[in-house]
Amino acid sequence: MRSRWMGAVLVALGLVSRASAQMPGPPPGGGMPMYQPTFAGEPAPMPGPQFCPPGGPEPPPSPFSLPNDGSPNAFSDDCNSCSAPGCYVSIGWMALRRQSTGNGVLAVQDPGVNIPGIPTNVDSGIGPPSNAPQLLGLNDLSPSFMNGVRGSVIYREDGHAFEIAGFYMFQNQTSASAVAPGQLDSFFDAFPTPLGFQGDNFLWLQADRMQVSLQTRLAGAEANYRRMYAKGCELLIGVRYLYLSENFDFLTDDDTLVLQQRGLPGNPALAAAVSSSTQNNIVAAQLGFEFEKPLVSWLTVGCTGKGAWGANFLESDVTLTRGDGFQGPSGHQSTIVFSHIYEFALWGTVGLTEQLRLKAGYQGLWVVGVPQAQQQFTFDLGSPAVNRSHTSSVFFHGPMVELQFAF
Repeated sequence: MRSRWMGAVLVALGLVSRASAQMPGPPPGGGMPMYQPTFAGEPAPMPGPQFCPPGGPEPPPSPFSLPNDGSPNAFSDDCNSCSAPGCYVSIGWMALRRQSTGNGVLAVQDPGVNIPGIPTNVDSGIGPPSNAPQLLGLNDLSPSFMNGVRGSVIYREDGHAFEIAGFYMFQNQTSASAVAPGQLDSFFDAFPTPLGFQGDNFLWLQADRMQVSLQTRLAGAEANYRRMYAKGCELLIGVRYLYLSENFDFLTDDDTLVLQQRGLPGNPALAAAVSSSTQNNIVAAQLGFEFEKPLVSWLTVGCTGKGAWGANFLESDVTLTRGDGFQGPSGHQSTIVFSHIYEFALWGTVGLTEQLRLKAGYQGLWVVGVPQAQQQFTFDLGSPAVNRSHTSSVFFHGPMVELQFAF
């Protein structure tokens, strides 16, 4: 009986020993043993970090695309704080349109005469009635866009920059005229007529043709120190020069068309031009800012605002010249007045490469404390003293496009 119990115990111990040999032991350092069962047809799992193998290599970026990985390029805001210096050159086109010249009657229709056997448009020397219809006025002048060129050079290092910029607008002329043989009257007859300008029974009554024109020239230059105030925002301080020249002409031809209708040659002594001109040379201290905001890696938008205050070295002239070159009374003024300039612009830039981008926008230029040429005009030809009021202003606005290069 005892031998049977001993045999049973030995069999049990053998089974336990066999099961222990099939189970994995505890992991190093203790803890519960990990059992990883496998099934038929299933691949064995990869050990350790190779369980999720990495993907294939990413395709190389296009050589024509701008990076969008947050790294700075030549025009990015982050480059403003880079230690490496850089030079930026811009060149482009701009257009500016002058504000209107305002209102003012210059010529009206002559009522003519009603005498049997006498032409109705005869030179009677009689002035027009107060209700005569207007044929020519300042509002007939419609200034068009002036075209010009612009450019700048900026040297930047860290958050500092030095800028030299300028523009030049080609001369622009706008004109208007009225033609009615023997039927145009102006208002010079209200004042004494200068010697040599009597014409045919007064040169500015029952005239054939009257024409007004306005010529404008504009140019400027500036030098600024720029300092980055915050990311995308720069403050600037500098000096600015602006040249603004205008010339207003009022031409009257008394009898040329009537003489031609009769088969006779014209007489230049029966024509005259009244001209008033202003030349502004403004030198001013300037303050301003520029803000730029990237929208995507290749597109940014921004705005610029500047103000300048300083001295205007002003020259003004009024002249009266007959068609044959004979000079009548004239006036000249040279003085220094206080003027100021305000400029603003809204723009956007498109990155073409890391070193080249295209900038386009719209700008406004307001020049305050300058005389307008047509305001110096007066009907009192015997005393053509220049109008001494310099409280007027001239506003220009228009588009601009430029290419910016980074070196």
